Amino acid sequence: MRPRRDLAAVPEGRGGSRDPVLALSRALLYGGLGLVSLMVLRVGGGITAGDVVLLASLALCLAAVGRPPTPHPYGAWALPAALLLVVGGCLAAAGSPAPAESLVSLVRVLYVALALPWQLAVLLDDERRLRRGLLSFGVGAALCALGALVQFALGPGAIPGGVVTTAGRYTGFTGHVSDTGAIASLAVVIGLSGLTRGLGRLQRLLLVGVAVSGIVGLVLSGSVSGMLAAVLGSATLLLLRGIPVGRVAVAAVVAGAALWFAGGVLGETQGALRPAERVKQVLGLSGGDASLNTSASRWDTIVLGWRGFLQDPVSGAGLDARSSLVVDTLGVHSLPVAALYQGGIVFAAGLLGCLVAAVVRAVRTVPRTGLQARVYAVGVTALAFSATAPSLYNRYLWVPVALVAAAVALGPGRDAAGASRAPGLSARRRAPARP
Repeated sequence: MRPRRDLAAVPEGRGGSRDPVLALSRALLYGGLGLVSLMVLRVGGGITAGDVVLLASLALCLAAVGRPPTPHPYGAWALPAALLLVVGGCLAAAGSPAPAESLVSLVRVLYVALALPWQLAVLLDDERRLRRGLLSFGVGAALCALGALVQFALGPGAIPGGVVTTAGRYTGFTGHVSDTGAIASLAVVIGLSGLTRGLGRLQRLLLVGVAVSGIVGLVLSGSVSGMLAAVLGSATLLLLRGIPVGRVAVAAVVAGAALWFAGGVLGETQGALRPAERVKQVLGLSGGDASLNTSASRWDTIVLGWRGFLQDPVSGAGLDARSSLVVDTLGVHSLPVAALYQGGIVFAAGLLGCLVAAVVRAVRTVPRTGLQARVYAVGVTALAFSATAPSLYNRYLWVPVALVAAAVALGPGRDAAGASRAPGLSARRRAPARP
């Protein structure tokens, strides 16, 4: 009789991933996804602790002997995109007043736009791992949002670089209210996705906590763009059936409780406005200080960025921080226009092409699994915020895009529990041994 195959010997993941280097790389990836939202934890310059951990994960992933051969999630577009980014980025650096800094920014863009999606596709190679990656990112985003409560309880200086603005807005663990709003909006959508079926009770409770933290942090940040992004992401979650319709009432109760708590904190914060008042202020309808009409100021940055692009459409202004500014301390508050203004048309073609490739491949992935629907909703949230924010290499844009790329790479219907393998294994388990 042929001995029956030991089920425990079946390798994990797509290509077999028992290589200890690959396992360590994956563990670092989970940690990096959790840390990347805590932007005040820096090791120098613009490098955060999360960046360091993610880069260490990438280095180990490249060195791992057991790494499965994984094509790039963007397929044939990956190489042309890399060439366009390199050529366009070098042209931008040549015309920049700070060419070295511009080249460093180019390296960051290459990592987040091209290397990170491949890294996640390799390491999050089944639904169980992708779910863990999404959860790690969500927990980190929730901790970032909770920084606003730390500032409320202990004072603005409790977090290095943190402030509470004169308008009563909290920066949390990012150092800027808009960054906190963006990350909190992602926490809201990731957390609400925990109301879906198929999750354990502990994981569901954890995700509900992520949602509550995200809503509180979003309100305390006062970010109207973040609020809009969270609404669009939540609507996408419903449309893609990431949350069963029967649990919408539960989501409403969770959101209501979080809003009630955040309202109490705002009431104790000098100068703070309720969300409805913030919307009026941003739109210039409150009759207050015209400088707080940020919708007008953001539009001004977009117009100036577009004019700057028309003046130098090939090389752009440069990818360094100083060249990104168009009005005082403001950069262009639109990802497409910022890419054109700073990097020129060649660079922008490569960068925006990566986003288009991710979106097109996500749209083509049918039928969608429940996890894919949740990841896509997070991606929509990030894209919605980046439409009105400078986001060339912001982690809260590109990590969700990379998660979408990893979800697409799984293909329709793959499941960590072995949706693509378990039926065969079960059949072997039930079948009698052959003589």
